[in-house]
Amino acid sequence: MGGRGGVGGAHGRAYGAGAHVPGGVRAGAGARGPGGPRGPAVPAGAEAVTSAPIVEQIPTGPIGTNCYVYGDPESRRGWIIDPGDDAAAIADVVAQHGLAVEAILITHAHWDHVGAVRALREVTGAPFLAPEGEVEDLRHAAARAQLAFGYYIDQPPEPDRLLRHDEVLRAGSLALQVQHAPGHTPGHVILVGDGLAFVGDVVFAGSVGRTDLPGGDWDALQRTLRERILVLPDDTVLYPGHGPPTTVGRERTSNPFLVGLSGR
Repeated sequence: MGGRGGVGGAHGRAYGAGAHVPGGVRAGAGARGPGGPRGPAVPAGAEAVTSAPIVEQIPTGPIGTNCYVYGDPESRRGWIIDPGDDAAAIADVVAQHGLAVEAILITHAHWDHVGAVRALREVTGAPFLAPEGEVEDLRHAAARAQLAFGYYIDQPPEPDRLLRHDEVLRAGSLALQVQHAPGHTPGHVILVGDGLAFVGDVVFAGSVGRTDLPGGDWDALQRTLRERILVLPDDTVLYPGHGPPTTVGRERTSNPFLVGLSGR
């Protein structure tokens, strides 16, 4: 969930739920473009991609939550990831690239990541896949958006299938490995591909996801940062739920929440 908030105590400020866009990030500030360098972080069995994949970052909703359209330019197959709102804008991007949507994926069930799921499922006919540890929170997403933030979203449908740790999803020549990444929420996942990772609200450029909401766990988030993020090659491009893309190497050396954590 996007916004400004502290992780409590001496941990300082981290982002991932609240009423405002993270500091220094504007709604609409997200970049669009290819996924950057493709390093050795390739899920087992993934094929080499001969041309740059399609990666479109689409800030959505009142706090600029990033939705991503990730696709194979050759087969024209791909995914929609974390569609928080603005279903029509997301559908337009899919149509511009002529993509057939394999599935609609979410990294976690906070309301600002799921508000356009129902509409896009109806428009695309694609199945909705959610992390197995996020289903109960998903069922309350619309109510929490209204009660806590006064914002209306369509209640997401029940998932067509659950995402499980270590499974590999495929779209044409692309592959994404599902990795359990708790801390911001108990069932949060990241989606790791060839030289990139869609990291939801685990880590941002210069910050990390907040852990002061129900289900948040600072110790679990630190383990996730060490065991899921910092083990990736430095040139891996990280696509976060809020703000601009970054790289593992940049965050390893400049992010105050990651400096000093050992990932190797």
